[in-house]
Amino acid sequence: MLIPLVAWRNLARRRYRTISMIGVLAVGISALMLIASLSTSIENTLGENVYDLLSSDITIMPKGGNRDAMIVDSESCIRYIENQDGVKAASPRIEAEGLISTGTGWRNTTGALVYGIDPENDPRVTSLKSYLVKGDYKNFTTPEYELPPIILGSSFLKESNLAIEDGDGYVEVRERIRITFGKLREVDGDITPIVMDFVIVGAYRTHLPYFDSLTVFIPIEQCRYLLDYNPFDPKANKILIKLDRKGDAPDIKNKLLNMLEEKTGESLRARTHKEYREHYLNDLIATTRPVGYLIVAVSLISAILRMAHSSASAVQERIFDIGIMRAIGFKKKMVMGVYLLEAAIIGTVGGSLGIGVGHLIIYSLKRSPLTVFTLPLSELNLYPSLSFILGLLGLALGVGLLSVFGLLLKVLRGPSVHLIRIQ
Repeated sequence: MLIPLVAWRNLARRRYRTISMIGVLAVGISALMLIASLSTSIENTLGENVYDLLSSDITIMPKGGNRDAMIVDSESCIRYIENQDGVKAASPRIEAEGLISTGTGWRNTTGALVYGIDPENDPRVTSLKSYLVKGDYKNFTTPEYELPPIILGSSFLKESNLAIEDGDGYVEVRERIRITFGKLREVDGDITPIVMDFVIVGAYRTHLPYFDSLTVFIPIEQCRYLLDYNPFDPKANKILIKLDRKGDAPDIKNKLLNMLEEKTGESLRARTHKEYREHYLNDLIATTRPVGYLIVAVSLISAILRMAHSSASAVQERIFDIGIMRAIGFKKKMVMGVYLLEAAIIGTVGGSLGIGVGHLIIYSLKRSPLTVFTLPLSELNLYPSLSFILGLLGLALGVGLLSVFGLLLKVLRGPSVHLIRIQ
């Protein structure tokens, strides 16, 4: 009990220095918590909301990375793929860039990413169905209207005044949408762009308004037509594959590529879902990560230096106290224990305060209209996990101990009489 009492008395007696050290450490821990939480939340949200819609456990593509490159016979490839052990389902997709026109005389035009999907097999390989707030895949397979169907993002519908918001989501207006890919075709001697009109039969919503406003889904046959292919030609620039176990993706990917090259002779490449996410996420946040790491590094280094300086000053001021304790029977370990306990208390309190401040800032951000990469902060899961919080507490405790341990060892090497004489 003597060591805790002496440590607590020392902290209380030098309260201003104690408060300063706790504050500096709290700033470093809260900065680390905010940067890490924001970075992790952005990656998870993008992965869950975008790449789960655009990819599956394995994505097969033509080599070269050219969006116009096509898998010539996707149907044969899918038959071979689905006969392999560990494969649950496969579905073709076409990804293209186009122009969407709305309004009277098609005066309102915007660029969009258009995905041609197979409505029968796509629900088996992606999570698009779970993001639909209106409509269903059945609207694709058995349309009730004369025009082909299209599914738009809720943000596009709202920004284009094509829908109104209600308690359940968005009520789509039966409005015509015109799409062109810029392909030209000769009609009656005139060269005209290939266009096609669609009717809205569904709406989806993610946590990414920018994505929702630029990405649309149409049947793959209509997408082929807009690209000037035969609608029933089995061309596709992607094949999405769902596995029985996602962890088997790296091994199955290589087997599928070897098998498809042998069976079809096509030159293909593949990415697992993890590789797909990392490829695009690294490009997206490569510019922000260094800034975040720099902020965290500066905060933590400043905290360590400030605490080390304060501890050094405190030790120099208390050399006489240390000498007296040694002279009256305190062993080296007991004296070290007093100051290490002080550092541990400062580290624990500073870490807890930093975590508390971080939670308050996150609480405020969740209720603000701010966005990052078009992601509304109110819709991000910014609160850290329990394991991460415990890790922050451990880091704060380690910083506190590290700031004083070396200094105490140096001072305590001298004999007690020498310490008294120094004073």
